[in-house]
Amino acid sequence: MSFDLVTDPEIISGYLTDASNVQGHAGALVRPRTTAEVCEVVRQCQLYGTPLTVCAQRTSTTAAPVPFGGWLLSMEHLTRVRSVSQDTATAEGGVILGEFQREIEERGRFFPPDPTSRHECSLGAAISCNASGARSFRYGPMRRWVESLEVVLPNGELSTVARG
Repeated sequence: MSFDLVTDPEIISGYLTDASNVQGHAGALVRPRTTAEVCEVVRQCQLYGTPLTVCAQRTSTTAAPVPFGGWLLSMEHLTRVRSVSQDTATAEGGVILGEFQREIEERGRFFPPDPTSRHECSLGAAISCNASGARSFRYGPMRRWVESLEVVLPNGELSTVARG
């Protein structure tokens, strides 16, 4: 395994709840640094039938990132904005939405989705829940601003899905 597997209960305990205050439990925590490591984690979980819960900033009030057994995959190290061009930007799912917007704006671009948690939530989580905010009336929610996603499938394969 090339990824770090944390089993220390004291470290894991800091990842077992979100803003809902629902308390979960997990056998291990993984904090991958690359997409390849995420793929490897998913393959291992699939191979051994280990449940896997993905979490980012844990700002959710739904308990969605709270694990109830298995492994917990934290997105905390996948926080890079990879590129910004005239028409598109590419970033990892764990980047804080407000940081992503700041980098876009520094290059004279504009990314309109603005949930109130933009300085706390991750880009990937905001996309997954189709976050919106005050500018949604004019610009719409998050997903309409996403052209494509790089996703890790349940078998650990990497796939790019594009708006069709």
